[in-house]
Amino acid sequence: INKGANLRGDYLEKLLIKDSNVEVLATYGWQTALPVITRNRYGKGTCVYLGTRPGLTEWVFPSLIKSLVLEAGLKPMVEIEEKKGEVFVGLRERDDGYLLILIEVADRSHHLAVGVNAERLGLSGQWLVSDCFGDQKATILNQRGWGFETDLRAAEVKVFDLVREDNLL
Repeated sequence: INKGANLRGDYLEKLLIKDSNVEVLATYGWQTALPVITRNRYGKGTCVYLGTRPGLTEWVFPSLIKSLVLEAGLKPMVEIEEKKGEVFVGLRERDDGYLLILIEVADRSHHLAVGVNAERLGLSGQWLVSDCFGDQKATILNQRGWGFETDLRAAEVKVFDLVREDNLL
């Protein structure tokens, strides 16, 4: 979120700042400039407090979360090329792998390059990616960049099963 950006949201709580280390990231009201999002760094950690319910129409909340994750030096567990607000990505861990969920919400078709963060997910060896409701299968491994491609039609939901190949034997 860029400094000075005009964002929509609901003002929920008056924040009283009592520590000079607290940084105001967002304010409410152009005349009163009441703090609504603050950050306090302590030791190696950071705490961000929301005194607002950010508007979803401008993708404020997802942008805030993404900027905080990147600032913390974390890379997303799954990445697709920039489809801001057009494709939602979900990842769920299972006992023997993961379920990857792709949801198209912009009512148009996409060709997606899906990248999986092997380091964060603890992947090694070869993993089989299978479309749970279709015929698509792919093997992902380090030499191929831990990724695969898929097509997603308007309003389509795809669920992929990611399982280590030696677990299939």
